[in-house]
Amino acid sequence: MKILTTVFLLMFLLSPKNLSAHYLVGYMPSWQGAADNIQYAKLTHINYAFLIPSPSGDGSLGAVENPSKLQQIVEQAHARGVKVSIAVGGWTDLKNSGFEILSSTSSGREIFADNLMEFLHKYDLDGVDIDWEYPQGTVQSQHYNLMMQLLAERLHAKGKILSAAVADDPENGGGIPEETFQYVDFLNIMAYDGEGEDGHSPYSLAESALDYWLERGLPQAKAVLGVPFYARPSWKTYKVLLEKGADPHADQFKNDTYNGMDTIARKVQLAIERGNGIMIWELSGDAPEPNSLVSAIAKVLVEK
Repeated sequence: MKILTTVFLLMFLLSPKNLSAHYLVGYMPSWQGAADNIQYAKLTHINYAFLIPSPSGDGSLGAVENPSKLQQIVEQAHARGVKVSIAVGGWTDLKNSGFEILSSTSSGREIFADNLMEFLHKYDLDGVDIDWEYPQGTVQSQHYNLMMQLLAERLHAKGKILSAAVADDPENGGGIPEETFQYVDFLNIMAYDGEGEDGHSPYSLAESALDYWLERGLPQAKAVLGVPFYARPSWKTYKVLLEKGADPHADQFKNDTYNGMDTIARKVQLAIERGNGIMIWELSGDAPEPNSLVSAIAKVLVEK
């Protein structure tokens, strides 16, 4: 009886309702990872990646990959009170003709918004996460803001979420105007893939990323700190690194740098103190218990 009571208590403490004071957002790519392996009860939001705008810029959308997987995620997430958004865009080596063209005209923005709303309805989704990586220069910045303004109007009128993935530095983050902050529910700050001598995502990068966005006027309640579940330069996932003998509490394995459980826990504390939660790229890179990074994040959030 005591064992059952303990199990139910842990399930209650790690439910999205009890994490809801802070965001715990996990991206799930269409091309890897299984819907059944997601730790839904420890998350507040899942972003399914990616839906691609047509390169023609006419506002149409490409076909979503693995739609049955998306449907499974939505069903299992909603059963646990977790929200699911579609992530639109992704890394393109700065080749963003779809976003650049569609955002440049009112008709393109309207068609894009119409298509996204139809997509959300089809898959019973809770919102949109815009991953334009990255708007460059004054003109694209202005068009980005107009696009986000329209999406916010359309989405919020239906009780839907609008978020965006943004860079951690002025060079790539500067194309997001401060005016956009009012339109988003939160920003997912991609504090990884740096080139410093301490690795691609040290604690210091998390600090400087939050400094940058908060100093620009992003409300703390909308600042979600991104953490990586993979290493550089090999791009091996945290799970694979551990299978090869890496220490789950370290940040270095051979030539790779990564975030182990201790650094992740420190970053969660930072994200609570200076922001409003954690974003994960990406969920399929996690290791099973007792070395799960998702569990390490959720544990700190619950303790706070």
